[in-house]
Amino acid sequence: MNKTLFKANVISISGNTNYAGVKVLNANKIKGNLYFDGTYTHFLYDEKEGDRRDPAREYVVSENYITMDSYQLSASAKSNVIPCTFVSKGRQGRQVAWANTSEIKVKDIISAEANKVTSTYTDVRYEVDAFLVEYATIDMTLANFLVNGNLERVEFSDDFISAPGTLGTAIATAVTLQDYDWDVSSSTSGTVKVVAEADPFFGKLEFDTTATGSRTAIAAWKSASFQGALERSFKVRFSTSNITNSEIKIGWYASANDYCYFNFDTTTHATKTYIASNANGAGVKRDDTGVVMGATTIYEVAVTLKRTTIVFTINGTRVVPVNCTLRDLDTFVPYIYVDNKAAAEQKILSVDRVDIVQYKI
Repeated sequence: MNKTLFKANVISISGNTNYAGVKVLNANKIKGNLYFDGTYTHFLYDEKEGDRRDPAREYVVSENYITMDSYQLSASAKSNVIPCTFVSKGRQGRQVAWANTSEIKVKDIISAEANKVTSTYTDVRYEVDAFLVEYATIDMTLANFLVNGNLERVEFSDDFISAPGTLGTAIATAVTLQDYDWDVSSSTSGTVKVVAEADPFFGKLEFDTTATGSRTAIAAWKSASFQGALERSFKVRFSTSNITNSEIKIGWYASANDYCYFNFDTTTHATKTYIASNANGAGVKRDDTGVVMGATTIYEVAVTLKRTTIVFTINGTRVVPVNCTLRDLDTFVPYIYVDNKAAAEQKILSVDRVDIVQYKI
């Protein structure tokens, strides 16, 4: 995996040993050629890339040439950020208390080291602009800082602009890229299909129970490709044709014993929507989202799992769950479900975009 931040034992910076010690450095700031003197590795390190008046400095570290070369070769221009709680920040020698939740852009990090007074804190140097470097103390261990800085972001999105066809049928008669992504085998006589719209730049994934008997239309992500994910998010924009005698589930599903999803179920309430979860078969728990369901209204829900923490938003508004809980499982997959509740009524759930994001080590 490509890494941006790495740990090194710094011996000196431009001959000055006052800055010696174990630090986290940014591989993207290594410039030019590495040089190994038989004991230490030397390299130019551009602390302030935007400031040409401040040239790169010579860093000497105890790591060998091969190790440092691997860091340089695997450097990735990370665009992500490290969310953190600040303790203080400011220019060197002018730091002031600043107890706020904020973030640091990984690409701006110059170096970081464990705070010498409080071991659970990390001291960070980072660029603010071409001429300003700030120092901050954050409430995060150096080990966690390193992990969060190197989280790999894996993203998939689909607005279903592809050839129309029914998922689960022969590719020869339904050329749908989605057939490679979604498993629809759990559906009971309902269909999941890509539907073209009048505008060629728009399409949708349509879940149709039809109006015959008791039917469900279900799609689950085919591959359990979220092993080791520290955070996974599933965002869906959708509408439904009507809200009588129906149930909708959109979120993360591992089994009947473990799930966490947006839920609308007329058996529970005629119009209210909920966050619903089950953890290790302990039984369903719900939290009211405060949003009621309406036919043909467009909704956007995002269900994010951060290990055992649930972050849920609907139409951009966060809802903090009180009752819902979950286990940290690798087997959760994105999941969409609609049921006509044995009413022999057609329910069409139209999805016009999905976004799946995960951060993993």
